Amino acid sequence: MNKTELNLIETMMYKTQSKQLYTRYQVIYLHLQGYKNVEIAKMLPLTAQMIGKHIRNYKKDGLDGLAP
Repeated sequence: MNKTELNLIETMMYKTQSKQLYTRYQVIYLHLQGYKNVEIAKMLPLTAQMIGKHIRNYKKDGLDGLAP
């Protein structure tokens, strides 16, 4: 886990006004803390598959990959 990356995601979560983007930031925030997709799916209104998609997009394109 990269603490700088985690802090950036947390900052972006509080700056966004988009509920959809906020949820995507939450996915990445929890993922960076070590939660598995299935665990995140129990916390958020998303399937484990959708969570995996957001994580892949983030790994590929960074924060830009989360844009709706």
